[in-house]
Amino acid sequence: PSKHVQPSEDDLNSFIKSLKPHSKGEPIEHYDYQEESIKLAVRNERATILSSTSSGKSLIIYSLIRWYQSRIKNKILVLVPTTNLVEQMYGDFDDYASEQKWCSKDYVHRIMQGKKKYSDKPVYVSTWQSLQKMPKSYFEQFDVIFCDEVHGASAKVITKIMEFSENASIRIGFTGTLKDLELHQLSIVGLFGDIKRVSTNKELMDRGIVTPLEVKFCMLKYDKKICDAITK
Repeated sequence: PSKHVQPSEDDLNSFIKSLKPHSKGEPIEHYDYQEESIKLAVRNERATILSSTSSGKSLIIYSLIRWYQSRIKNKILVLVPTTNLVEQMYGDFDDYASEQKWCSKDYVHRIMQGKKKYSDKPVYVSTWQSLQKMPKSYFEQFDVIFCDEVHGASAKVITKIMEFSENASIRIGFTGTLKDLELHQLSIVGLFGDIKRVSTNKELMDRGIVTPLEVKFCMLKYDKKICDAITK
């Protein structure tokens, strides 16, 4: 059961509107499926959100960080699969908050190879690989965990992190696909919560939100001499 008072629809709408996100200096608005994701996460506190690639999951995560920052006692952990995504997330947060008194330098600590594992900042963004050898006591500092690209996480590592994070009652996973899962679908539901699809590639293409995809197949025919050489 939730430890927190359920916010009203008006409270959530007002909060989302108050964020006034920007992208490259220009004001943007949350898409309806992004708003749905934020409300779903806040109301359920455990969920696996299935939203297609390029659908703006980093804006959802940024918005949820801003929501929980003033509502929890301890820290927020954002898990991503690669160091590139650590840097991308850090930059995206700054971009979204460019017109507000909030910046990644003050609030976000990045963890990857060679970086310190501890900080007094309230938000950690880390590759899950960087934390796989940390003791159970390390994870006691987190009340909220977001895991991006959860489909690619190592079952052993992510299970250990989530089991160690006993104080993190709020757990939200994000993925663009349920294919090629490293982590079994039932395990994802057990660790984060029920899977809820909020957008598909086709829907976003039809709405002009992501670039339409055109697939062309090429069959290359090689002569027998080359084929014989390749088989060896």
